[in-house]
Amino acid sequence: MPTRWVTCLIILSWLGTLGWLAYRQWGYLLYPEEPPKIRIDLADEVAPEYASWILERKGQKVGTAGTSKIPRKDGGFTLSSTLSQFDNSLGPVTVTIEQFNTTRAVNRAWEVESIKARAVLRLKMAGMNLKVDAKIQGTVEDDVFQSECDFDSELGRMKEKLQPIPLTTRKANTPLQPIHRFENLRPGQRWTEANIDPVSEALSAATRQVMTKLVTSALEGQKLPFKIPEIQTPKELRAEVLAEPEVLDYGPEKVSCWVIEYTAKDIKSRTWVDRRDGKIIQQEASGLGEKLLMRREHPLK
Repeated sequence: MPTRWVTCLIILSWLGTLGWLAYRQWGYLLYPEEPPKIRIDLADEVAPEYASWILERKGQKVGTAGTSKIPRKDGGFTLSSTLSQFDNSLGPVTVTIEQFNTTRAVNRAWEVESIKARAVLRLKMAGMNLKVDAKIQGTVEDDVFQSECDFDSELGRMKEKLQPIPLTTRKANTPLQPIHRFENLRPGQRWTEANIDPVSEALSAATRQVMTKLVTSALEGQKLPFKIPEIQTPKELRAEVLAEPEVLDYGPEKVSCWVIEYTAKDIKSRTWVDRRDGKIIQQEASGLGEKLLMRREHPLK
């Protein structure tokens, strides 16, 4: 018969094991506000990662996209994304994105160091067909984007240094980036996520600067009769992992996915995450009467 202290150790080990199992099974009920970790594997440190995406609206293909994450020798990454042949209607205006490329260098802490972008757009409105080719590049210093722009359209061409653009944050790991892999998602897990993308902030502000100058020049120095609109996006999203996984048809296989639902005023988004490795398989965003689906192409398809 074991001595009293050995018996106590056995009981304590049982209690510890039961506690660990209980946390794994029901811990999300006690700590529902814990956000998931972004997973970075050893392979991510040495090998580039590429993905192709199909964009759909109402079951119809409306564009294609590509993303890549390339490790650098200093421990940071170069993140690139491309979007092509994407049509979008904004009331009486139809915007065709013929080409949209962004490249951002981030450090080990996922803070943006530099941004480079090119957009080739065609705008159709009230009989007008306007093609725009814009290139913007710059660096981030002390949370301020210092950049220059080369902008070419029927309104004219402009190449100059832009005004410094303060950024809300340098963090590049926004929740809706499809390059991420999530770790240890649990049903019922809930958290609040900042939705601030420094690249979008910088490009939006730079575009408004350029358009204001070009239109003012076209009006021969007259005061701009309207304000270039600023794209408003929610700065905060409420996230929740739904209670039940969903099975998606992914190329030749069926994949069981956790579903993260993000909500904000008038906007809802869902992300399907492969339960096996945390990789994002599909994203869906809806708001203002629109719904857009982005699905990862299977490498064997």
